[in-house]
Amino acid sequence: MKIINVNNKREQRKCVDFLNSSRSRNLYLYERFTSVDRRYRNFCFKSKNRLKGIANTISGRQIHLFLSDDVHKKDLSEMTAYLFNKFPMVKSFFGDKEGIVRFFNNSKIKPQKTKDFIFMELEKEEYGRDHSFNRPASLECIQPPPEMAPGLLPLLINYEVEELGADMGKINRSKVLVVLRSRIERGEVTALVDRGKPVAFAGVNARFKEVCQVGSIYVLPRYRGKGYGYFIVKSHIERLFKNYSRIVLFVSTDNNRALHLYRNVGFNGTGELEQAFLPSLKI
Repeated sequence: MKIINVNNKREQRKCVDFLNSSRSRNLYLYERFTSVDRRYRNFCFKSKNRLKGIANTISGRQIHLFLSDDVHKKDLSEMTAYLFNKFPMVKSFFGDKEGIVRFFNNSKIKPQKTKDFIFMELEKEEYGRDHSFNRPASLECIQPPPEMAPGLLPLLINYEVEELGADMGKINRSKVLVVLRSRIERGEVTALVDRGKPVAFAGVNARFKEVCQVGSIYVLPRYRGKGYGYFIVKSHIERLFKNYSRIVLFVSTDNNRALHLYRNVGFNGTGELEQAFLPSLKI
């Protein structure tokens, strides 16, 4: 097997074509294999001059992975050996569920736990606008200005703690604020405000051509159960459909509240993703 560090446009295009032909649902890979961001470390795996898999990481702690349907066990063994030796501090793998399962079936190292997600999508032409939601006069969905970023920061941090399992004490607030400001400046954040105070937000996690991945949706606990999540998601995707023709997202299979919300908005489940968490490795 040949392992290539993907750092030129020609190889990037081949990897994106590979993702398209195999219908990968991991939009992070599409975005990162077309980016000029030097933080991204992209790899592809070839056997007999054919692509069998691709991988991406930023820090080496989480690896995004996609495998072809016809990758052989011998090739898988070489992939696992390379990735675990190249990134000994890796904490998780993320990707289309079938590929993640096959990867670890051929690995001596097994995940400590896994988390499954349903991939959902909504086409612009299939979306029906519904303005029947009755909201209190004090509530308004807006595209926040950059100066609102500090007010939205606690909500984003709460999202990372509650939904992603982040350690509150280890979150770099300054770094998160910079990321949040950049998302606001790109017009990728919608905020729900109550008398001018942010109480919910929705963002964008990835984008590729005409496709946009919605994420980081959070509503303050005291505003839940009142339909406000539905209100902000509808407002958010209506804004995004001005620039994109398809909107996708993924949601944990055990998050029934969110699944119900997204189905009510019009999203349909079309695939599965999985994140595999590893014990601390000593290689």
